[in-house]
Amino acid sequence: MHVLNVARPFVTRFCRHAGLALLFVSLSACANKSTDKYKDLSAEQIYAQGQKNLRKGRYLAAVEDFEGLESHYPYGEYTDKGLLDLTYAYNKQGEPEAALAANERFIQLYPTHADVDYAYYLRGMIYFDQDISTLYRYVPLDRSYRDNSQAEKAFENFAFLLKHFPNSRYAPDARQRLIFLREQLAQHELHIAEYYLKRKAFVAVAERANYILEHFNSSSTTGPALSLLKQAYIGMDMPTLAADTQKIIDKNTDT
Repeated sequence: MHVLNVARPFVTRFCRHAGLALLFVSLSACANKSTDKYKDLSAEQIYAQGQKNLRKGRYLAAVEDFEGLESHYPYGEYTDKGLLDLTYAYNKQGEPEAALAANERFIQLYPTHADVDYAYYLRGMIYFDQDISTLYRYVPLDRSYRDNSQAEKAFENFAFLLKHFPNSRYAPDARQRLIFLREQLAQHELHIAEYYLKRKAFVAVAERANYILEHFNSSSTTGPALSLLKQAYIGMDMPTLAADTQKIIDKNTDT
């Protein structure tokens, strides 16, 4: 009897706690079910809601909508559009990694889609926007002095768009951004060459100057690059090459 008296409270407490746990799980399941705001919406309705949030600049809400569209309707006529808009919303929300992941999913799933040119344009814009960090939007600093890896990726994607989709509606804007990025990348190479010149690393100066002349000819850096190349040849005791470079400088000056 003594053992039974001890065991009874324990069994009672166990049953009470077990019942509470089951109730909690049941309530949690109901809560999760009730908080799924997309469960009774069609793909078209979710997409329209995401579009509305995009237009109003509510990018976080738009991200939620297009994520909801993708999870509830992984295939369908609005899912592909939603994935493109999700890429855009992620980028505007300041989540470039997520934007690139969504962008890659679209290109892999819909390589022949009518809007695949827009996907490549968006990819270029993601890298372009990363190159313009929040800090440098407000600080007047020459971007060509900074790391240009994002600018290079943006350049590559815009160049890809123009090569493979020359008649795209996004081609004119991509072309203008390419001109801007080309100048930035050329200036970056020029700064590096000037850095090497100060340290009398003449071989490195010549390599950078020749790279500029080969890849960024006709940019504003052509003249300075030729001047640096001449100084590098003089520093390496190559008077003939220095004289030949001066002839090119004179010819460019005359024209």
